[in-house]
Amino acid sequence: MIAIRNTGLWFLALLLSVSLFSSIYGRLYGLGSFIFVFRITMIFALPVACLCLPVVIAMRDRKEGTRIIVAAGSLIGPVCLVLWGVLREARGVQAAWSSDGIGFSIITVLILASIVGCLTTIFYIIALKLFRGLSASSK
Repeated sequence: MIAIRNTGLWFLALLLSVSLFSSIYGRLYGLGSFIFVFRITMIFALPVACLCLPVVIAMRDRKEGTRIIVAAGSLIGPVCLVLWGVLREARGVQAAWSSDGIGFSIITVLILASIVGCLTTIFYIIALKLFRGLSASSK
């Protein structure tokens, strides 16, 4: 039951962080509608969030697991993007962010991935603490 709850909280945290990121980023840089930025961000963030699920499920409610979740949630996005770019370059295909000259630099992409990962992790840990507090007060 705890694994299902943690998985649900992780995906809710992902939706909340991507929504917040999309609304702020879309307004700051005028990239079009919220839906456009949300969709592009989810295309990259959802598979990466699924890679974090084993850590989220394994840590359950252990307090010492918070550090591991913070590290995994914050770093897995940028690491996956770097690996993806390296694999594309190894296959002879240019990385998506350098293909047309108007895309983002690798540093920008890594910073944006870090922002989404950190927001997701922060929202998840807040949700875990809220659920711990609710379950402790109901006993």
